Amino acid sequence: MSLRGCLRSLFFKESDKRLVMQQHQIAELSEELELMKKEKVSIVERLREREKTLADTKTALSNLQNVLRDIGIDHQAQVAEYENSIAELKQTIEHLGSEILQLRKVQDSLEAEKQSLEDGTIHLREEIKRKDTVSSHLL
Repeated sequence: MSLRGCLRSLFFKESDKRLVMQQHQIAELSEELELMKKEKVSIVERLREREKTLADTKTALSNLQNVLRDIGIDHQAQVAEYENSIAELKQTIEHLGSEILQLRKVQDSLEAEKQSLEDGTIHLREEIKRKDTVSSHLL
């Protein structure tokens, strides 16, 4: 083989080696690119899931805030209602207390009148007895 043939053969061998190495490098980079694409898809899916979870959480939080606001409004209304009921009950108690005092005065007055009538009855009985005694002596 001539020098030229040897050089040519050597050049083709080197070219073949470089070509094989470049093809190997392309294959590795292609695999890495595929892995990165899959990873990107996975990351995008996780990001969408997190965004959905965040949106759901925000909605739930908003609903919870509405519920808490409604509970607060209901609580305030109940407190106002209870305060009104307590005020009405206090007025009723005061009114009943006044009525009790009036009824006690009436009771005391009636008891005094009863005692006076009983005393008058006793006095009249005694007088009737005396008159009966006088009339029986006269007859």
